Amino acid sequence: MRQSILIALCFTYFFAHCQLQSPEIFLPTSYGNSFTPHHEVVNYIYHVAKESKYIKVVEYGRTYEDRPLLLCFVSTPENLANLENIRQAHMSDLGFSAPSSTTVTDKKAIVWLSFSVHGNEASGTESSMKSLYTLASASSDTILSYLKNTIYIIDPCLNPDGFARYTNWVRGIEKNRTYPDLDDEEHHEPWPGGRVNHYQFDLNRDWAWQTQTETKQRLKVYNEWMPHVHADFHEMGFEDNYYFPPAAKPYHEYLTDFQRTFQSEFGKNHAKYFDANDWLYFTSEAFDLFYPSYGDTYPMFSGAIGMTYEQAGLGRAGRAVQLKNGDTLTLKDRILHHYTVALSTVEVSAKNYKKLVDNQIKYFADSKQKPKGQFKSIVLKKGPHQNALLRLLDINKIAYSKSGTSKKLTGISFATNEQKSISIDAGDVVVSAFQPRSVLMQTLLEPDHFLEDSLTYDITAWSLPLAYGVEAYGLSVDPLLSPTPTSSDSMKITAQACAFGATALALPWKELHDAQILSKLFDAGVKIHVTDKSVQFGNSTFEAGTHFVFRKGQADWKKTIDQITKLTHYTCVESGFSEHANDFGGNSFIMMTPPKVITVRGEEIASSEFGQIMYYFEQVLDYPVTTVSFDRLSKIDLDKYNTLIMPGYDYSLEGALGKKISSWVNSGGKLIVLASGCGPFAASEDFGLDPAEEDQQKMKDDSIKEEAIPYADRYRSSLSHTLSGAILKSSIDNTHPYGWGMGQSYFTLKTEDAIYQSPKDGWLVSKINSPLFYKGFIGKNLRDKLGNTPVVSVEDKGRGSVVYLPDNPLYRGFCINGQFLFSNVLFH
Repeated sequence: MRQSILIALCFTYFFAHCQLQSPEIFLPTSYGNSFTPHHEVVNYIYHVAKESKYIKVVEYGRTYEDRPLLLCFVSTPENLANLENIRQAHMSDLGFSAPSSTTVTDKKAIVWLSFSVHGNEASGTESSMKSLYTLASASSDTILSYLKNTIYIIDPCLNPDGFARYTNWVRGIEKNRTYPDLDDEEHHEPWPGGRVNHYQFDLNRDWAWQTQTETKQRLKVYNEWMPHVHADFHEMGFEDNYYFPPAAKPYHEYLTDFQRTFQSEFGKNHAKYFDANDWLYFTSEAFDLFYPSYGDTYPMFSGAIGMTYEQAGLGRAGRAVQLKNGDTLTLKDRILHHYTVALSTVEVSAKNYKKLVDNQIKYFADSKQKPKGQFKSIVLKKGPHQNALLRLLDINKIAYSKSGTSKKLTGISFATNEQKSISIDAGDVVVSAFQPRSVLMQTLLEPDHFLEDSLTYDITAWSLPLAYGVEAYGLSVDPLLSPTPTSSDSMKITAQACAFGATALALPWKELHDAQILSKLFDAGVKIHVTDKSVQFGNSTFEAGTHFVFRKGQADWKKTIDQITKLTHYTCVESGFSEHANDFGGNSFIMMTPPKVITVRGEEIASSEFGQIMYYFEQVLDYPVTTVSFDRLSKIDLDKYNTLIMPGYDYSLEGALGKKISSWVNSGGKLIVLASGCGPFAASEDFGLDPAEEDQQKMKDDSIKEEAIPYADRYRSSLSHTLSGAILKSSIDNTHPYGWGMGQSYFTLKTEDAIYQSPKDGWLVSKINSPLFYKGFIGKNLRDKLGNTPVVSVEDKGRGSVVYLPDNPLYRGFCINGQFLFSNVLFH
């Protein structure tokens, strides 16, 4: 009898622990009632992979905080065994590779489901486990039929660091009961919140720019698969109803009719299930398809049906939250809604797999043969940041070529909109529109994009040649009849060794790469001088901003030369004697002091601005920066630092703190005020920044006009005073240290409508051109006020200075020329 009981217990244990289990059974954390820690999500994914023959798990990378990034491939065992052949055949069909040597009899649809790119939109990752269980269990003939002709790729958590930050916090303060009342601590997520990744970047704005390690690693795999469908699972305010496509206008003009209309096929199917359950939803009122770097638009510009799904929730929802209508929205509700839409997406994709496959093949064939845009090719001239731009084209799988001979043609200048006669010379690059990635290429590079509706969700200008400071021209022809495909690696300049008898090495200052070299040299203890004017030695002329490493003062000259030779190209200067009165020992050369930098974080600070600062220092420059919380800034000995960077958001400088910072600047400190930080400084009597003067009569007239506007037009009317992220041309004084190496103009990405005057005591280094030359949307009333307003202004204050940067040059990390401008401000 005892033996029978023991056998029965073992039998029960075996099936409890060795069969595929649902998240409710497997997870030790009360699935649906409490948030699942990220490590338990990972454990569950691997449990499913171990127990189901319908899933294969791949770790495609690691986050900045070393958490795994996982993809789950779900299909039949036969498809999973043939996965690489299916991928190769698919990419060959799209024109990305030569015809596959392996025959794949039936084409498969590729459907990619992405969950919780914003970490505190946690019901996405929670619902991914339930969705994965349903597919991997293959418990019905219906599910098996879906798996036969489709490969499902599930990314259960795009932002593990943010997800862990949020869920660990909630679990740390949650109580046995849920407290839906908003007074409870669970509904007040602390700074910086779980929405963002380690560097407080919004990963849903990073798809095209690929600045963050999570995005880079994910897009490498994505672009190797080029799915037919991509669905991105989000959350929004907890009082909202569920959103699914069709999306709102504006649609980018390069989206195809099939892409526009087929979103409705998904939406109608989702609506069927929501109607049956009396769940409310909306479509077409929000979430447009214009900005190219979202989780729905980047796939759209890559030939897929891209979709955003939005469930009510966010960090404030906690595990349960009371709504204004008296209902309570629970975590279980949120999981169920996303789960339902995920399976509905699976259903529509499987039932329409042939249509999806055929239309995507047509999409890429049309891209190669009938490009959509105004230009048939784009010329990227040799010069600063060209190679950096080519690296971004490489990771986006955009092809380009270089010409072996000089050609003269006519093209449209991106910097002036004027038609010019140009020469395509050695080192110039031509990006042809006749290629599979034609749509994405034209979308990212072209300066102008038709905006059918100014009520849009994000920035409206992003042209990469302007953001990188690369001279570019649009051509009506493809000039390279016999192109030579190339890559950014082949465009690199090889450094030349210098004789040890040289008196100095001259290092260029023309692009961000030069700032990265400067950072490494400071880190190595190399002593560096800079010239503040054009100087000539022998036959070589060096512009203001050129850095010189003198032999005198270096601890080991041979070692210094070897270090620099490995890093960059330079010019050897044999003698410090100049026939033009600019000898090395004269006043033209200034010994540089390495910046000792401190910046501020905390509840009062915009987490995105702080994160962009940290990303710039750690990932772009690799240069040290001390961080301090805002509430500790008044207690810090600022005299230990020579550079203070102040991001903005919601703080006051009235009282002791403003006076302390002002005194520190007067004593010789450099204060860099970034973006929204200009507001508090303009409000402080201790600093000389003032808002731009307004024409009071014009404001009164505008007010009278707006009183007559119909109530229904109130939102659209307000747009006349705002902008949605526009690029404006500005002049720059390149004789000023903050303008060294920048040329005569700079394209600034303006994302805020606040306008300031240049301080009376100081310098206006860069100002917006008048009349305006701009790309993107700017409201008509704001346009009248922007001309000649500051982009970079300096307040001289005692022995120190304050640099005001109202347009954030570090914004989202993709404006490389902006990062170079910031490097000027930092180092010079």
